[in-house]
Amino acid sequence: MISPCFDFSNVTQDPYLSFNIAYQLEKNYDKAWVEYSEDGMVWKKLGNAGEGYNWYNNATDNVWDGNFSNWQVSSIKLPITSLLDKSQIKIRFVIQSDDINEADGLAIDNIHIYHDLNAYNSYDNKDYFSTSKTQDWVDVLNTNLNIASIFPMDILPSGAFRTSYFKNPNPEIRTYFNSLYLDKNWRIIPTNNFTDCRNFKIRLFFTDNEIQKARSLSNGLITFKHGYDIKVLKYNGINKDVNIDNNDTSMIKFIEPKDLHIYPIFNGYMVEFMVMDFGEFYIFPATIGPLITPNPPENPVPFDLRQSNSNISTQKEIALYPNPAFDYLTVSMDQDLKPLSYQIINNLGHIVLDKKIDKEPLLHVDLKPFMGGLYLLDIKTEKGNYTKPFLKIE
Repeated sequence: MISPCFDFSNVTQDPYLSFNIAYQLEKNYDKAWVEYSEDGMVWKKLGNAGEGYNWYNNATDNVWDGNFSNWQVSSIKLPITSLLDKSQIKIRFVIQSDDINEADGLAIDNIHIYHDLNAYNSYDNKDYFSTSKTQDWVDVLNTNLNIASIFPMDILPSGAFRTSYFKNPNPEIRTYFNSLYLDKNWRIIPTNNFTDCRNFKIRLFFTDNEIQKARSLSNGLITFKHGYDIKVLKYNGINKDVNIDNNDTSMIKFIEPKDLHIYPIFNGYMVEFMVMDFGEFYIFPATIGPLITPNPPENPVPFDLRQSNSNISTQKEIALYPNPAFDYLTVSMDQDLKPLSYQIINNLGHIVLDKKIDKEPLLHVDLKPFMGGLYLLDIKTEKGNYTKPFLKIE
């Protein structure tokens, strides 16, 4: 895979190259690496194991091999300033394989070339003050490492921002309701009301290691698939003390994945989004549902139910939401249906899940093991069977 030409003629310091990588390669036989060229004819291997971040896991051959099936960030400096001709630089990803064993190979995504961005990852838990002097990004840094950035979109506000940063020092991952959340969070408070500016962009920086830690300690809770599988929780109520446990859930708002822009940086990710006010910010998995026990929709969409018991003369209501669903499906049923069990049936007519129900009127179904597609949910109750279609999306 070869990039187009990049003109770095005006570059005075070496930029960084970051991307997401996953691989399944036969160890010591199949391998992958990155090369660069000044002219598209002579190619040089980029970097060595131990340089950059997650750069080559095989230090003998300076390549990636073996298995790492989850997305991770890999980064390195591009040695641009040492080149004679910087006007037509190309980069390519190389994979070498024999024909003995088959594997999934190499996956690359979200290639990002940029100047120095590196997420701060220590435990000082203190306040940082930064002042808007130009209509540009106001960076919150510690020893040149990125914590957050704020950009006034309208006109230049007068005043400063107080950014509080908290990093969980404990080995246990933090949980809230039925979900894990990231090991760091932020509080951004302006020093005045900014009546002259109402739209801001915010950047938050977090590390790939924080995502991998959450994945490894999920213990059945909702967790992150990768660094792009996130949504941002914003809280602007009382008790803005960088502690989520005393927050009023009615003042919580989720900034959804469609409103986030996420980029790989040296040791992790930068997420960018727009706000009209400030407060506390936490990073949750994108698939987290409501933070309180959900109620059925006030006006459920009507649908027809198939009944296997012909003695039933009245139709009972069952609501599925969200539908389509990503990882979890909530099923709400009338109290007097008295559910016993349910089955999930795929579009080939195969039963892919068969479980008993403890007679709860609210059911949460884990869809993560299933591929995307159309399914039927068949619920057995003391008064008959009820079937409802739903769509699982990936």
